[in-house]
Amino acid sequence: MPYLWWRAALEQPQAPALLARQQQGAEALAAWLQRLLEHGLPCAHYLFTSLWQSRIRRLEEYDLPGLAAALGQVEARCHAGALDPDALLAALGELYSLTHAFVHLPQLPAAEQPAVRLRAGVNQLDRGWVRGMQPGVADTWLVLNQRTEQDARGRWWGWYHRATWLWGATTGRYALVVETDINVLPPPKRILPWGQYQGILHFYPGAGPLRAIPGKAWEWQETEEPQRPLGGSPWQLAYTYAAAVEEQPWLSVWPVTLSPMLPVLTGLTDVQLVHPLDQGLVPLRGELPAQWQLLATGGGGPLAVFGEWDGRALLPLAQWILPASPTTPPAL
Repeated sequence: MPYLWWRAALEQPQAPALLARQQQGAEALAAWLQRLLEHGLPCAHYLFTSLWQSRIRRLEEYDLPGLAAALGQVEARCHAGALDPDALLAALGELYSLTHAFVHLPQLPAAEQPAVRLRAGVNQLDRGWVRGMQPGVADTWLVLNQRTEQDARGRWWGWYHRATWLWGATTGRYALVVETDINVLPPPKRILPWGQYQGILHFYPGAGPLRAIPGKAWEWQETEEPQRPLGGSPWQLAYTYAAAVEEQPWLSVWPVTLSPMLPVLTGLTDVQLVHPLDQGLVPLRGELPAQWQLLATGGGGPLAVFGEWDGRALLPLAQWILPASPTTPPAL
């Protein structure tokens, strides 16, 4: 099959010459961001889309897909609507800090370097090396969410990126398995959505690792009602996220399960999650249909919601109904 050759190419260790070239690209991005900030946030907000896309293509030419994707997210924030100075400045500051860290990668502590490489999109480690050198974590792994995106480069082919979130029933640990292939059709699935697997995951090195790859021992497990994460309150989310950022400053998103939560409509279209006990509100991000699906699924009752928290809002990725409890307010 043609994609196997490209998969092997993706897993090759990074050459020193390539790393030096990538650092040159990151240095050019840091200078561009500095000039952009010197002209003020309105300049970034009203900058033509073609200029953003030109810079994103330059990063792709330097083999920095992670930085290119991060810059694309900043551009989307700029053109999403009215200027939000605080959010835009925070996004630009985070990207500049990550770019500056990648330029000075050798000066960083060894524990932080893998996280910076992953955020920049640099493939430093061979998957076989990870399986051979990193200890395996054996557990019963439940698939919480799986997304496949295509980055079309030609008329008949493109890059396929598949991200799968897993949760270990015994360890309570989250894991993110990312597969990237180039092909006409999406690559075959080794992990099925909402499946449950008995096996071993090998986590990439670094502080607070989330990225992992399945080991050779990986089998489908039949079950009628899989065990799911219990979840916590918004206050517990704030505590665990702060601890995770302290351990890994380059963290972009953090997996979290909140429970019990009630989806409520705020304004005309916005949906938020409210905890029935402490009344803590959790803002949501992402497309409106996914937010409205929370309202439809809950029907006024409590839900457990799994998603990605970026420090400001939650991207809901999965939800399931919880049994009503005496502390849950009745549906109106």
